[in-house]
Amino acid sequence: MSDLPLPHPFGAPRGPEVTTPDLFARWVGGSTAGVSPDAHLEGCLLLAGDHPLAIRIEGAVLVRDHLPDAVHALRGALERFLETQGLALIEQDAPLGALVGIEVSGLRGDAWSLWARDPDEGHAALVQRAAADMPGLLDGDEARRRAEVDATLAEIERHL
Repeated sequence: MSDLPLPHPFGAPRGPEVTTPDLFARWVGGSTAGVSPDAHLEGCLLLAGDHPLAIRIEGAVLVRDHLPDAVHALRGALERFLETQGLALIEQDAPLGALVGIEVSGLRGDAWSLWARDPDEGHAALVQRAAADMPGLLDGDEARRRAEVDATLAEIERHL
């Protein structure tokens, strides 16, 4: 997949040198390369040094919950920037965020918070991204829902 970063450890920062707020704006806007004094881009991934900070997905953003102390201020600046763009914190420690985080950053056991403009659209974007490279991921849930609907319909038919 073209938006995946280089294997960990991450590659050397590349792209135009800009301020950190400009880097955030470029990243949210879809840019895949750029460098600021505090961070750099590798595909859909925003990194602070070699620490994955956030992942851009279509229609939402995942922000890593647990970071080294040296990166907390940068995460705060990113979150304030996201708010200026109309995004809000939708869910902390999003379970599917962990799956996307593993796939994109290679980090296991990390928690990621979901940011989006709308809760339903944000969750849909996360589900879409998580399921895109994992066919069948949601099949169990879909099968369970269909079985519940079928059971309800059968119950209704018995009473008619």
